[in-house]
Amino acid sequence: MNLFENIQLAFSGLKAGKMRAFLTMLGIIIGIGSVIAIVAMGSSLQASFATTMAEMGMNNIEVGLQPSGNSTTYWMSDSDLISMEMIEEMQARFSDRVAAVSINNSIGNGQMKDGRKYANTGIRGVTDGYKIAENRTITAGRFITSRDVQGIKNVAVISDFAAQKLFGSQDPLGQEVKVYQDTKIHTFTVVGVYEHNMSGFRGMAATSQDDISTDIYIPLTTSYYIEGWFPTGYSWFSVVAKAGVDAKVLADDISAYFNRFYDNNLNWRVYAYAMEMYLEQMNTMLGGVALFIGAVAAISLIVGGIGVMNIMLVSVTERTREIGTRKALGARNSAIRMQFIVEAIIICLIGGILGILVGIALGAVGSSVVIQTMGEGMLQNAFAIPVTAIVVAVVFSMVIGVFFGFYPANKAAKLDPIDALRYE
Repeated sequence: MNLFENIQLAFSGLKAGKMRAFLTMLGIIIGIGSVIAIVAMGSSLQASFATTMAEMGMNNIEVGLQPSGNSTTYWMSDSDLISMEMIEEMQARFSDRVAAVSINNSIGNGQMKDGRKYANTGIRGVTDGYKIAENRTITAGRFITSRDVQGIKNVAVISDFAAQKLFGSQDPLGQEVKVYQDTKIHTFTVVGVYEHNMSGFRGMAATSQDDISTDIYIPLTTSYYIEGWFPTGYSWFSVVAKAGVDAKVLADDISAYFNRFYDNNLNWRVYAYAMEMYLEQMNTMLGGVALFIGAVAAISLIVGGIGVMNIMLVSVTERTREIGTRKALGARNSAIRMQFIVEAIIICLIGGILGILVGIALGAVGSSVVIQTMGEGMLQNAFAIPVTAIVVAVVFSMVIGVFFGFYPANKAAKLDPIDALRYE
């Protein structure tokens, strides 16, 4: 009997006992479906984080102060802060690798109003490097400049969303916008409009258009003037590496550069952390979690395989007289063995295919639910089908069929034809 005849015989046996075959496949379907779904969700989250981090700027380096190993206090004095002179010296020192330095200061939320029109906003003081660090696209006018910062000017850059709500088709450039914040009213002249993107960690999903809040950018010094104080230094800022520069190496160099000034500081040290390192850590964490849960889910594959072995043993018992007849007619042990191994493989392969479909469906739904739960603005909905996992699942299904089908098949092959023909 050739392979094609064995396959036909296997399908005939499955058709004769559809419910029993389905229940046998169920363990394989659940096991492979669970593994595919978990891998798909993990891959989707990794792709989503990568997309979001790329939008935020993979070349960004976060620089800040952290307690040293010998720190005895968490109180930070003015002398502990990173001064502007130190930042400027660093930028000059690494001018061949640093594209921009960004310092920003949030001074709370408010509403931009023009008569009865309004737009919710967050007020953020920034330097000129903020545009590069946050990948802001200017659609009209310009961004905040160093001259604006030095001159403490009352100028602002608003989002295209806010511009549309406040000014409609009218040109917003040169218009005055009033920002109402608690009991204060701030007036700024619009010098630029940026493209608002709802994605990214700072974007948040809103229930309606009226609830959407976008940032208004003003000079950093102007934000300090509004608050009534000017800092002597900074505990945190961002550095943007130039294209083609290894951000992780630059982060180490920046950290070493600043820590020269903190050799005698017992409480604080400077750290520099590349966004790429955050992504690597996140991928490692998600990969580890997915691997652990996937390993747990894979246990059901073993259970499913045992189910396949059990049903094949029952099948051998039910077809003992058939086996005896075939052996009496000259069928070799290898042919009998192959017949039952092929049947076990067919059961596992069909279960594997159904499991793949179930896994992809569950993975898509699960990824969507996780992203919706965490907020559409925090993650990109980028479902990724795990092709490698699917290929492995198909191969694994066939391996399970061979492994758990061999014992029943071998038992059938070793039956004595006379005893088999006498079997009732």
